[in-house]
Amino acid sequence: MHVDFSVKLLLLRCLVSNELAQLIQRQRRTQLQHLRDLAALERKAQDDGPADLLLIIKGTILHTEADVKWLDLCLLFNQLTMLENVILTAQLAGKRNGVARRQGNY
Repeated sequence: MHVDFSVKLLLLRCLVSNELAQLIQRQRRTQLQHLRDLAALERKAQDDGPADLLLIIKGTILHTEADVKWLDLCLLFNQLTMLENVILTAQLAGKRNGVARRQGNY
């Protein structure tokens, strides 16, 4: 999941941050559904499956949980980036207003 989705994230950074957040959320929901499906498989494998199948399922669960954590970090990073952009925009607007006042342009 990481390579394909990582490329999508890099390309989408050029777009609006809200679109990026939506993409990450969509991928996160997909991964959470995958975790639910794996949990059901794990329960079934515990009841009547071979031990090696259970081990494979548990490994897949660990990888999927790591993917969800990584997506959470992507969301946080995106939110921080959006906040930085708001702050920078406000600072630039303040500087422009300060220059206009000093020049007598109101």
